[in-house]
This record gives sequence, C-alpha cells and structure tokens, in this order.
Amino acid sequence: MIKLVIFDLDGTLLDVSERYYRSIKDTLHSHNLNCPPKEKVMSLKRQGLQGIQILDILVPSSIKEREDVIKKCEIDRIERMNKYLYLDKLFPNVIDTLRKLQKRTKIALLTLRKSYSKTIEQISELNIIDFFDLVEVLTPKGDFSELKFLSGMKICRYLSINSANCCIVGDSIYEMIAGEKMGARTTIGVSYGLTDRKILLSKGASYL
Repeated sequence: MIKLVIFDLDGTLLDVSERYYRSIKDTLHSHNLNCPPKEKVMSLKRQGLQGIQILDILVPSSIKEREDVIKKCEIDRIERMNKYLYLDKLFPNVIDTLRKLQKRTKIALLTLRKSYSKTIEQISELNIIDFFDLVEVLTPKGDFSELKFLSGMKICRYLSINSANCCIVGDSIYEMIAGEKMGARTTIGVSYGLTDRKILLSKGASYL
C-alpha cells in the first residue's frame, strides 16, 4: 500500500521549459552568440544532457578561448535560471491531482534548487504548498541521484513511513535511480518533462 508520494518539482509539477530555454538563449545572446529555436534546445535537454553540455554543443568551435566562454556562460545560465522563476507554470490538472492524493496519502516535495526561500515563495504563489506534508530543497551538487536517495530516505524517516510503501514521481533519471535504491513500491517517470521516456524506462521507471 502506498502511504507516501514524493514528487519532484521542475518538469514534474511545473512546466519549466520556457525558463530553461530563455536562460540559455539570453545567456548566449549576452555573449553575442546565436541560439537555435526552443524545440532544438529542449530536444537536447530531453536527451539527458546538463546545461554545460548543451552549451558545449551550441557554442561554435571557432570561438576564441572557447572553454572559458562556456564556463562563463554556464555561470550566467544558472543565475538566469534562478531569476526567471516567474516563467514557470503548473502543468494541467496538478492541483486536482494533489487534492485527490491528499485525501488518501501523505505527500512530500523533493527538489534540487539553489534557494529554499524562493522555492517556498513560488509554490505558495502557485497555491500548492498546503498539499505537502514536507518540502525538501537540496542544493544541486555532486551526485544528484545520491542526493535524492538520501533525502528520500530522510523524508520517509521524518514521516515515519517505510520506503517500501512510498512512490517516487519525477521526470529525470535521478528520481528513477533514487526510487530503486530506496526500494520504493513504485517509481513513476513523467514523459512530458525534461527527459525522454526511453531514458526514464532504461533507469527503472515503473510507469510513464
């Protein structure tokens, strides 16, 4: 029996595609570089590539001191990602789904973000904060799947629920790997987010 559902935020509950694209486009433009259309950038992201890997593809090989430019672009991109939160929007039916789940089970939020306060502010403005029994915001560093695994176990302990009775829902391989390590009853990969469904299935998604 599922007693706890742990949700990822970006790409799972929130459509962050515009924020992701704008952060890369505006960064490249600020360095006088061209950016391809949104569809091209997001297709790279859905292949499981990180921001700096996408920039490595998009920054022309002819650029002088290219490695330094890419590093500066990545710093700029991350700053813009934190500034452009206002571009995010809830996916359809999120509130209705959370409302129905709240009547049956505990719900937690586990996300990799730089700022806890900005995350709380955002989910408050979107009117979803009251659905969560616990909100865990992790600084994205090191092995992301290990971070999610350790924090997932921490959430289970805090809410006094065996990890075998929890469900992990996310749009990246990090949730899939964490769910498997936790021995979660179910790991759901959402294919409308930032990762291709084939990649999610290859990392252990139970459902899509």
